[in-house]
Amino acid sequence: MKTLEELEEDIRELLILNNRDVNIHNYPDLISNARELGFDTGALAVLVSEVYGKTDWRAYDRIYEQLNASETVARGAFFDKDAKQIIESVKNDLPAQKVIPYIISIISKEPYNFEPRDLTPPDWSSFRNFWMHDEAWQRYQQQVEPVYWCDVKATTLEQIGEISFRKKEEAMEYLENKLYLPPLVTLLTRNVSRTKSFERIFEEEKDLEKRYLTIIYRLNNNLPFRFHGKTYNTVAELLNDGCDSHELFLQMEALYGKGHMHIWLKEVNAEQEKFLTEQNDKNGFLTFLYKVNNQYPYYLNGKRYNSPVQLTEAAKNTGVVWPEIFSAINAGHLQTWFAGLNNQHWNDQLVHGISTITSSGFYSEEEHKLATVQTLINLVDPASPIPSVKAVPESLSFLNTEASKPVEQVIQLRLAGSGFVKVKVQLDEEFEGVSIDKEFIKFYSLVDNNTGEIKLRIQPMMLVKDRIYNVNIVVTSIYEQVHIPVTISVTFPKRAYILEMMKFSAIGALFFMLIISIAPVLYNYPDDVNYFSQDTSISDLPPGFLGFLFTFLLLISGLWYSYRFIKQKYKTNVND
Repeated sequence: MKTLEELEEDIRELLILNNRDVNIHNYPDLISNARELGFDTGALAVLVSEVYGKTDWRAYDRIYEQLNASETVARGAFFDKDAKQIIESVKNDLPAQKVIPYIISIISKEPYNFEPRDLTPPDWSSFRNFWMHDEAWQRYQQQVEPVYWCDVKATTLEQIGEISFRKKEEAMEYLENKLYLPPLVTLLTRNVSRTKSFERIFEEEKDLEKRYLTIIYRLNNNLPFRFHGKTYNTVAELLNDGCDSHELFLQMEALYGKGHMHIWLKEVNAEQEKFLTEQNDKNGFLTFLYKVNNQYPYYLNGKRYNSPVQLTEAAKNTGVVWPEIFSAINAGHLQTWFAGLNNQHWNDQLVHGISTITSSGFYSEEEHKLATVQTLINLVDPASPIPSVKAVPESLSFLNTEASKPVEQVIQLRLAGSGFVKVKVQLDEEFEGVSIDKEFIKFYSLVDNNTGEIKLRIQPMMLVKDRIYNVNIVVTSIYEQVHIPVTISVTFPKRAYILEMMKFSAIGALFFMLIISIAPVLYNYPDDVNYFSQDTSISDLPPGFLGFLFTFLLLISGLWYSYRFIKQKYKTNVND
């Protein structure tokens, strides 16, 4: 069921097409629609009067006055050039699609009785035909000597253009050189200047397809554009169908790249010519496309995307499209789409983001591509969280660490959310005795790379005892910095020292017991030994004395080197 507003618009159209005089009984559909809204025929007649009163008829009055004052109409004819003059005069008040049917509704009725004459089949909805009454048409046929083009009779250049459009292959044979068409132009127009303009096309345009298009639209600027077996009168109609599939989209892009659309629009529709671009590459085509209607889709690797958000949603779910998205960014295709959507600020921010990625120095060539796509995702969808990194644990304390052996601590980094990010890991203060094992870690959730580990290594013997060290492990990405505080202090290893003393005391006791037990056996020293006088020579020493002396020196050396070994092994500072 139609709304009241739609019913009123239908009434207004009927008033226009019937020169403001509507007999509602001739329109049963109108009566049926009105009854659905509760209007009987009497109430409908009242509604017609109300719509008439609410309509601004001033532009229509000017059209009517121009038709009555037209010398061409007075001679019984009306041509496309006459229609264009009227359309131009009221363009600020009425669109062409309302002016054309209004003119036709007037000249096709009494007292004019014009009909479309020169083209077959006649077109009752435009001015592609000459509109004449019977007498004027007879006079015209008697005055004009017909010519034959592609074996079809023609009396106007427009007819030659129409024939060439319908019989393309045959016409292109005649257009390979200028032997055939220019003489016919002279016969029909008796105007050498018109003939020269066509000869110039032959001289300047060497591409036969483009020459054909230039000529037919110069002959008849009411001809449609042929694409994929259909014809189109407006660029909007053409692009609407061309955007239906990727295959048609590519074909349309190719025609634009060859300049075919440029020829059509420049010759036929100067108003739509403003959408054309100087460059004919893909970016030029996309600029043209989104100038006409920025709601047209974007195709990436055969898949249709109706909005940038739809594209970024796909990127969040699969990494397959990331290389394709980067290629489109690198070629400027996505930026052209964004500009067409009046989102130039995205392009400005993308340039800044790419500059940040490059200047960070974090990324390899392949990683740079992933980071660029991630930047795009966050620009298009600000609600999408940035790929941040969390540390477990968030802080570390090594207070009162005994200076006995190295300390190693694993810190796990986790990707919070999804996407791609690479981080640089470093200490905010570098000094001997504290280090980390990695400088860079990358995370990419779409390949299940969500975690990473770093190892903090502490060499207590390289640190000063009883001093507190405060240092931060800094995890830096292009989005944020995460600080992991670390507190360290080194103390004398009392427990280890006591245990080692006990161990070596036991070893020393065993060593002395061994010496005591084997000394008598080895040297058999006599109990009744007499003290030697000062005159005793070395030959008077008892047997085994040298062995005893060696054992004594071995004992002293063992004690000394044991002390050195313990000191070296268990020192509490590297400078000890």
